[in-house]
Amino acid sequence: MPTKLNGPSFLQPQDARASLRFGMASLLRHGITTVVPFAPGGADNGRAMIETAAEFGLRVYHSRWRTAGAITSTSAARCIGCGTSRARCGALDAAADFIREHDGANAGRFRGIVTIDEFYFSNAKIRRHARDLAEKLGVGLTLHCSEQLSEFHETVRQTGHTPVGLLSSEGFLGPRTILAHCLYIAGHSAVAYPYGDDLALLACQQGLGRAFAARICPARQRA
Repeated sequence: MPTKLNGPSFLQPQDARASLRFGMASLLRHGITTVVPFAPGGADNGRAMIETAAEFGLRVYHSRWRTAGAITSTSAARCIGCGTSRARCGALDAAADFIREHDGANAGRFRGIVTIDEFYFSNAKIRRHARDLAEKLGVGLTLHCSEQLSEFHETVRQTGHTPVGLLSSEGFLGPRTILAHCLYIAGHSAVAYPYGDDLALLACQQGLGRAFAARICPARQRA
């Protein structure tokens, strides 16, 4: 979500618990009982998330994240990076400590997942560190990816890969990886990029059923 340069932005610290309660109540109202929320630890280091999830009886997969940049809402939206790879890896290590401490809370309904806020504000080192932590802890891995058209084209220009293709080449994808949104992929009518097949790539690396994978990813069956 863009950050205002002037005036308050959405979700100030004092609004955190009220926002969580409203969101979780809305989820339950619509029949959703399992959630992967993207949220920082906050002043209480994630306690509000755990307590609110217990209050509503939701199954939650979560660990605190630290963003590595921001999109500012100027007349022309622009991306601003912040922090170093070392600091961001340290934030992931702190998230791993959070998972070790709280995984299995709320009678097993609160579970850990290694979270990077945005693909666009991460780099290969950060993603590799997150993947390694998830494997070590035996938990899932998630980030926002391909949710903006500009993100897709910037990634192609800078790397020669689509966002999904780049994550695949790094070994980031797998059956326990969730790409939040993942809207603008190769073949989408809005991207005007007919090369490759991100959907088939995702299906193959997520280990979907044999018949389904054969239908959209025949190359895997020939390998």
